[in-house]
Amino acid sequence: LLLKMATIEAVLRVKESRLHTEAKSITSEYFKFNLCTLQDYLKHIFGDTSLCTNELGVHLTLATTHSKFLSENEIEKLTLSTGVNIRCISLHQFQTEYQYTREIQMFLTEEPEIGSNKKTLLVQCERGVDNTKLIACARHKMVDELKDWREENKKSKFGVFVVFLILLNRQ
Repeated sequence: LLLKMATIEAVLRVKESRLHTEAKSITSEYFKFNLCTLQDYLKHIFGDTSLCTNELGVHLTLATTHSKFLSENEIEKLTLSTGVNIRCISLHQFQTEYQYTREIQMFLTEEPEIGSNKKTLLVQCERGVDNTKLIACARHKMVDELKDWREENKKSKFGVFVVFLILLNRQ
């Protein structure tokens, strides 16, 4: 269980710890079960049909990273590699809760691209440690909007994927 929750950085540093003799087996075990990139993770959840057919038809994830914000070019590459259109927003682009809520509603009311039964919203937030209340509030609002949308669209046949990508500073 601890290995599943470990960061890549921690696993790679095992060879410099008291467990250095077991570094190879720990590393191979970690990479066998963990998805190391956002691309790998998205491909995994998009391939899991049970996620589209859960009671809400939605999948909400919080992920952390030490990387920078994804650029438009990176989002485009991610879209091409996963085959699912990905819309990306930053929590800091909104001045009010109303603006944020309106963006969520616009995303939810858009139909997925032709030939796709999935749509994805990637919500980025920098300085995750400093913005815990903002992230919690945004997540709570997202859950409320997703529930309201599902109530109104019970017969919808597509899955909605929302990923909060929280950027953490290296310590």
